[in-house]
Amino acid sequence: MGMDLFPRLAASSATFRDEPLGVALERLKALGFARVGLVAVEDYCEHFDPLLVDVGEEECARARGEFLARGLHVVSVTGYPANPLDRHINRDGWLDMIFGYTACARALEAGVFILPSGGPAPEDAYWRGEVEHAKPWLRDAAQRALAGHLAPALAVAPDTLLNTSRRALELLTILGIPSLGVAVDTALLAQMGEDPARAIRALGGALAHVILRDTDGPHLNLPPGSGDLDFSAILDALTEVGYTGPLMLLNDDITQPAEVRSDSLLVGWHNLDRISLGKAA
Repeated sequence: MGMDLFPRLAASSATFRDEPLGVALERLKALGFARVGLVAVEDYCEHFDPLLVDVGEEECARARGEFLARGLHVVSVTGYPANPLDRHINRDGWLDMIFGYTACARALEAGVFILPSGGPAPEDAYWRGEVEHAKPWLRDAAQRALAGHLAPALAVAPDTLLNTSRRALELLTILGIPSLGVAVDTALLAQMGEDPARAIRALGGALAHVILRDTDGPHLNLPPGSGDLDFSAILDALTEVGYTGPLMLLNDDITQPAEVRSDSLLVGWHNLDRISLGKAA
């Protein structure tokens, strides 16, 4: 049976990460998206600065106003505060950064708060030691998110503690927070040498957020159904594990004109609809 995609399909603001938040949201609304994943990562996608919440909530109010003015709903907030593997990390500073992100996410009524597990990825022999270093920071962040009625999720990505689905499950077990999940990107899973459908089945109930991107190997920003990945199998896997969270479209290649990135989101949307309808037929 086909998956009902429309109520869950969203687009990442990082698609237009080289433009101000208002411009990015205007583009996404014009494309027909009603749900958006808001990204705020220094030197990557600076759509808002949650740390200013600590000095009067100016940025939080501004971001909320940008979404309300366009009738858009925030399904997730991705924020990368200090690297949890940084040996110079300070507990008070970390908590201030996490508070800034979670306060904004809560005010925006987001569902999922995504943060990094830390990097770079250590050699296998040192993995557990690095986990022990990152553990208190990740627990602090997860618990602060849960206190704000957000679903915390750690990003599975190359060159991080979570550079495989197996590592993701191991870390979740070590942290021991039942409501903590993981966020995956199908193109990045393939880049890490994993079959995305198989990884999704392995992660199962731990999935909290899914980005649907295709790849042909060198290129990670192809619309779903335009590269080498089997999105029919991916959608089947998501259905089998009972995943009901957001399905995010993203093209963050800012070497492409904004219009090309816009078109790629629409192509991905069309292809996913076609695949899903084919299953329902």
